[in-house]
Amino acid sequence: MVSTDGPANICLVGLMGSGKSTVAPLLADRLGREHIDLDKEIALRLGRTIMIIFADQGEESFRREEQVVLQYFCNRDGLVIDCGGGVVLAAGNRSRLKDNFTVYLQTTPQTLALRVGSAAGRPLLQGAEPIEDQLAALLSEREALYRECAAETITTDDRTPAVIADEIIAHLPASLKPVVP
Repeated sequence: MVSTDGPANICLVGLMGSGKSTVAPLLADRLGREHIDLDKEIALRLGRTIMIIFADQGEESFRREEQVVLQYFCNRDGLVIDCGGGVVLAAGNRSRLKDNFTVYLQTTPQTLALRVGSAAGRPLLQGAEPIEDQLAALLSEREALYRECAAETITTDDRTPAVIADEIIAHLPASLKPVVP
């Protein structure tokens, strides 16, 4: 799945609540890489929160911007990119993710619901009751797409961010592991 030249970046994908935004900075720190939170970069670029972007411009507009920002960062090297949960919806994004070392953080809807709590700041969960059912529906729609672009799948249920980061590091190709003097 990874390009023959070897991947340049490590990308984390998975549904909201899977642990991407918690694991990515920890992983980046351990590997001496820069951490990029794709949703934060989109919000900075547009000068609005994700909630406001969805409310004012809609999901389609957000997804177009997501493609531009993902492409920009995938053209760089040495990053740990924490991708939004819907990044896999666009075929072009999946292709870019396949060219990097992408890890799918697999999590059950029950755990996702516990982690997202009230769903504040989560536009796709606004008004969803129960939240677990909406997360299960999103997961059903996206899981095959996550798996399609992932070089590795790591389960996050009942595991600490440190354990997850260690497992990701253990699965990295040699070209992405830090050089130990």
